[in-house]
Amino acid sequence: MLVTLEHMLNETTKQKVKQLAVDLEDVDQEIMTQEVAKQVRAVLDTALTFVVVYFL
Repeated sequence: MLVTLEHMLNETTKQKVKQLAVDLEDVDQEIMTQEVAKQVRAVLDTALTFVVVYFL
């Protein structure tokens, strides 16, 4: 009985650790996406500023 309970706890812990790893990977991916979006926005802002200055 005790061995079965310990085995169940170990399996639950393994599943939780795997889920945490997946969650962390998702968060990391989201951060990377936000960083890329910031860089793209900065480039577009610069290009827009250049176009506005060029036509003035």
